[in-house]
Amino acid sequence: MSLDMKYENVVKSMYLYLERKQTTLLKQQANLADQMNSLVVLQTTMGNQQTILNNKHKVLAEKQASTSQDFVNLRTSNAQKIGDLTQELTLQREQQDLNSEEINSLKKRLEEINTARQSLKERFSSPRKKRVDSGSCCLKKVLDHISKELGIEERKTLLKKLGIEADNPRKEFSEQLEDITWSEIKKELEVLERNDIVKYIKKNTLLTKDLQRAASHLKEHYLNELIRCLVEQPLSQTDSDIDYVMREDVYIDLVVLPSSTVDKEWSNSDRDALVEQQKLVKSTVEKDIKTILLPSDEVVFIRGVAGIGKSTLLDMFTLKWAKNEISNGIDFVFKFTCRELNNVSTNFNNLEQLFKLKFPDVMQVITFKNLMEISERVLIVVDGIDELRDLYEVRNDTVSNGNRISNKVFELLNPKTGWLLHHKSIVCGRPRATEFIKKQLPPSSKRKTVEVCGFDDKNIEKYIQNFFRDKKEKAVSVQTIIESSYDLRIMARVPVFLYIICQV
Repeated sequence: MSLDMKYENVVKSMYLYLERKQTTLLKQQANLADQMNSLVVLQTTMGNQQTILNNKHKVLAEKQASTSQDFVNLRTSNAQKIGDLTQELTLQREQQDLNSEEINSLKKRLEEINTARQSLKERFSSPRKKRVDSGSCCLKKVLDHISKELGIEERKTLLKKLGIEADNPRKEFSEQLEDITWSEIKKELEVLERNDIVKYIKKNTLLTKDLQRAASHLKEHYLNELIRCLVEQPLSQTDSDIDYVMREDVYIDLVVLPSSTVDKEWSNSDRDALVEQQKLVKSTVEKDIKTILLPSDEVVFIRGVAGIGKSTLLDMFTLKWAKNEISNGIDFVFKFTCRELNNVSTNFNNLEQLFKLKFPDVMQVITFKNLMEISERVLIVVDGIDELRDLYEVRNDTVSNGNRISNKVFELLNPKTGWLLHHKSIVCGRPRATEFIKKQLPPSSKRKTVEVCGFDDKNIEKYIQNFFRDKKEKAVSVQTIIESSYDLRIMARVPVFLYIICQV
């Protein structure tokens, strides 16, 4: 069979595969519709629960008003008693009929009344502090660091500024700050000129309980979204033969070019770029995935030809972050795809609305202002930048063009803008689009580029073995066909093409 006939068979097989895939997608769309109906029912249930919570809040407010009135009544009653006793003492002194024992008795009564008044004051003032939203209060790690760094006199001054009794033997210093918000403590630390403490805390902790809870929600979101993927069984004869497998069990390491190698323009032709890459020394992502984003990086550009595995690489990076296998000083990863941004571009007018739309569970717990406190530990990921609508339109910040989706994405990625100053960004897409984005972002930002090159010879062989599993003869046959054709060897380095070749 001639080489042209082989390519013709490959193309025909691609069309057959796409037809089977379309049927599968229709079934999945039906399943998604059922899931949407379930979500509507769930939203109705949550609405009912919200009504119950509102009623409970109303009852608590009524109790609070009643307690406040009791305190006012008690204070008025005590003041009247003290006035009466004082008047009585004055009259008795004028008459000079009182002996020393009676005077001492009256003094004792006055002391008891003052003690009772102080006790009532503490009793009715302490709940006010406890009613502060506990989510905005500091983490134990924050309070311990403040306690460690402040001297004795500084501690007393801080407590006094915060309206807390300085000498309380029953509580440790850090315990006395448990019901105080981070914003209040930060303000007083800055007054004390202890900005060094504030800077350290913002750089090394999540500050508040709300930020810690939001980070946990975000990691759970990605674990649920990425930890499993739908994979068709190799060589399955029907579209119904589908297995759910762990994403990490089917992931094959990609190879990349180091940043210093890709500081040049590649050809806009995918084939020419693949041929050029064969001449360069590459490294395996298995070793480098944790170093894709280093603490010193501000913007990372990940580029490669279509189907080379860029999105899969980003998914694995995000999954490993969610599993705490990658940190690099990042506590929040917000990942967007340009396809979904195109679809929802009319549903938001600013970045805050976009975050609430994309990550509602997270943004119900925290606000943009909270993120600004730890902006250097926030990572924005935008995938498929070459698919962004109006990408190559002339950038214009006028009223008429300011609402373009491309301008919003430029603002989202820019680490020098005021909305989230000094955050980190990863931009992923095909070479031409990635290079265009580079020119839209400030050259002063610390940046690097990673070129994804797909599979090397070793990983092509590994992929084929995983694909055919026990069918070793078929695997050997496909491997032989690929090795016999230079063009097929080039194509096989692209994961999506290798998948199609194995399907033939």
